[in-house]
Amino acid sequence: MSYNAILTLEREHSGFDLADQIHSDLAEYSAVTGIDHLGRAQIIITVPADDLVHAMTTAQLVFSDFTDQIRLDVMTTVEYDRIHP
Repeated sequence: MSYNAILTLEREHSGFDLADQIHSDLAEYSAVTGIDHLGRAQIIITVPADDLVHAMTTAQLVFSDFTDQIRLDVMTTVEYDRIHP
């Protein structure tokens, strides 16, 4: 089963520099970047996992180098697609 993890950072999205870095560093997780409703940077990855706990643990490990984390949401890809059509 696949899950999506959305990491929200305390900083604003810096544009192409952040996007290029994320796409390169996290390519195996089909990473993309975005902006939340408050203008903060977000990183979205797809995680193959057996269950939600496994997906959360994987996301925490993948995102562990980001020191300005303020929120992490993890959900099934079906739920993600429902919320973000």
